[in-house]
Amino acid sequence: MRRSPSPLMIAACRAALAATGLVALGGCSMVTTDESTFFADPAKYDLYDCKQLGDARTQLTNQVDELARLMAKAETGNGGAVVSELAYRPDYMSARGNLKLVNRVWDDNRCDSQIVSTGSRRPISSLPSNASGGRVY
Repeated sequence: MRRSPSPLMIAACRAALAATGLVALGGCSMVTTDESTFFADPAKYDLYDCKQLGDARTQLTNQVDELARLMAKAETGNGGAVVSELAYRPDYMSARGNLKLVNRVWDDNRCDSQIVSTGSRRPISSLPSNASGGRVY
């Protein structure tokens, strides 16, 4: 004859199942997602050189500022929050996501060390020389 599980065993199984579920769901709460990069292609700017990245950064910064200004202006009127969310928010989030990607590629390519304030490459004489003093052996 088979014995039925004791109430203590049933309670322990339920507690173990609940703890496993909480641990599994608790991991999801630690994942942070940036909604602005949801609308952006992660590889869009990977093949850009520093000049192209600089131009893209300028254009996207201006676009993000313009959309933020339009959203703020729309929110001042009656029903403006709805208009702001429907008309401008998707474009704003897309531009912000693209700007973040451009800045990431800019940093990965170390463009700050290659571009001076005029937006052009530094002349060769201003770049650091190698250990051999520029001589080829």
